[in-house]
Amino acid sequence: MIMELREALDTVPDHRNSQGRRHPLGAILSLAVCAMLCGARSLYAIAQWGRDHGVTTGQLLGFRVLNLGVCSPRPRRFGDTETDGVKINGFLL
Repeated sequence: MIMELREALDTVPDHRNSQGRRHPLGAILSLAVCAMLCGARSLYAIAQWGRDHGVTTGQLLGFRVLNLGVCSPRPRRFGDTETDGVKINGFLL
């Protein structure tokens, strides 16, 4: 059943910029569907479900194994002005 799900989700067009693609869209969608079927109701819960189920499940869902060590997101750079800080705080709250 997982392979049928993956095959269907792999046909969804990926409109993301190629520079920002780290994982295949079909793998991300497969992860989201499986996690939500198991009760995940937020992005955090979906990510946690993926971490809890490990590399083998990730490979079954279509993620590639990368030998990068610990994966951490790139730091985001924001302006130093007070206005930018207000915009960011408004977005986060």
